[in-house]
Amino acid sequence: MFKKRVIPQEALKAAKDIIKQVARNNGVSEEEVRAEMKAAMMAGWNNPDPKVRELWSSIPCEGEMPTPEELIIWAAIEVTKNEGTNYPLS
Repeated sequence: MFKKRVIPQEALKAAKDIIKQVARNNGVSEEEVRAEMKAAMMAGWNNPDPKVRELWSSIPCEGEMPTPEELIIWAAIEVTKNEGTNYPLS
């Protein structure tokens, strides 16, 4: 149900830097940002709509479910490829 891939280290570092910046901008810890992202991701991952589930399962990741960093990397690539496309993530 998932596409496996290894993430380039520079992309992973950029995603971690984004999480760090979001945390700093909101006066919270990086762990809190990741926890909030994971909660939102779980809502999308567990959505009963087959189209939404298909989209989530198409996100390349190293494990069964994408990490917040993997989601950021995927989203950045998709935005670049498909500007203006509206995806139902949750």
